[in-house]
Amino acid sequence: MKPQKRRAIKREASDSAPDEDEVSVLSSDPDSATAETKPTSWKGSIRATTSFPAQKKAGSPVYVDGPSPAELFKMYFDRAAVKRLCANTNKNAAKNIAAGRKLKWTELTEAELYRYIGLTLYMGLLKLPKVRDFWRASSIFHVRYPAEVMSRDRVLAISWNLHLSNPAEDALNDSRKGTDDYDCLHRIRAPVRQLTRYTVDFNIYTGRSALLTGKGLSFDAVVSLVNKSYLGSGYHIYCDSFYTSPVLFLHLYDLRFGACGMFQDTRVGIPKGSANALTKKSPQGTVRWIREGALIFIKWMDMRQLSVCSTIHTAFSGDTMKKKKRARKSRKWCVTVLHHFIDIAVTNSYLLSKELSSGLKQQPMTHQAFQEQLTAELCGVPLQMVPESYQHVPVAIVEGASGQKKATQGCRMCTKSTPFMCEACKVPVCVIVDRNCHKAFHSPTPAPKSEA
Repeated sequence: MKPQKRRAIKREASDSAPDEDEVSVLSSDPDSATAETKPTSWKGSIRATTSFPAQKKAGSPVYVDGPSPAELFKMYFDRAAVKRLCANTNKNAAKNIAAGRKLKWTELTEAELYRYIGLTLYMGLLKLPKVRDFWRASSIFHVRYPAEVMSRDRVLAISWNLHLSNPAEDALNDSRKGTDDYDCLHRIRAPVRQLTRYTVDFNIYTGRSALLTGKGLSFDAVVSLVNKSYLGSGYHIYCDSFYTSPVLFLHLYDLRFGACGMFQDTRVGIPKGSANALTKKSPQGTVRWIREGALIFIKWMDMRQLSVCSTIHTAFSGDTMKKKKRARKSRKWCVTVLHHFIDIAVTNSYLLSKELSSGLKQQPMTHQAFQEQLTAELCGVPLQMVPESYQHVPVAIVEGASGQKKATQGCRMCTKSTPFMCEACKVPVCVIVDRNCHKAFHSPTPAPKSEA
């Protein structure tokens, strides 16, 4: 049985440190609702709410020099992890070739894998409909850098064969299905130990939880990760609608953890009042809220109705929530988990960069600037745009070769063998007396491919 994926829970330390009296401001708020008197209508304005003082259990290390984004990233995704990933990917490719799969494969190296990771980050920052679109040459939507870092076919080949564990050990573990010796997390167990050193804790859902409180799976999942004995208190926890519930948020509030997340109207404890509530005809931008003690329930109309429960925000304080969209897909669940580990390493690297900058009394990089710099460093290309020196002229695929040593490839237009390619596009095209595919390829309306 494959583990079901659940979104990770993020924790952030509160930047503010109010006095002890400020923590109990909600109980004296005249707009607050007690257990005996619950509000029955949604309101349209609100006053201040609370925040928790950050109380961390241990300080962060301080470095004399500021390491680069790539150096920070490699502290979490280090050489040992990359070496292991390369070895298992090469073994998996060999297994696929032995099974009869037609595949052009060369040994994956550590430097090449870092470039591959850099390209996946690049594709996350710059959205295109399909992965293959990053290598489109004859289009106004052409992007230059992916082809300079790695060929399209090589990226696809690595993606198809990427493997976290030893295929031989996988086969042995698979043979144990149905027994107590079978490990459903075998394919990711070794990478987990190597790649999540700065992450406090995380869970991958594999079935019934060992912690049973009687308050539901989502409650148990969060409570099992929030441990004051080593985490401290004063953190803010952000989660999606699967985890958000009044019972959970009040429990966290008692532990001095703020919480915020989207909620579902069907959850137990969510206000059901219809007076002054949003409707499908409410104008875009309309906001409604209800407070119940420490909890505030906010609804606003965007393209559709959005609902948030929080113990740390106000309705009109200018606070915003960004909804992250992840378009990355994979045919293997373990590769999806690997991409999640990469996201963890990038996030941890950025958080550490901010702390180091603070210790050095420097202005920290923005999250976007950090990601862009990291991507450029992993890919081995300059961050700043360098003008192209190539022109769209036909050149030999291999300079100086003659006779049988001439390298030939299939022409992009007619599919026949040709020793020429476009210098700028790196695309093989014919240039002969009766067939000038180079000209046709670069014309505004290229001629259709001829039958081979």
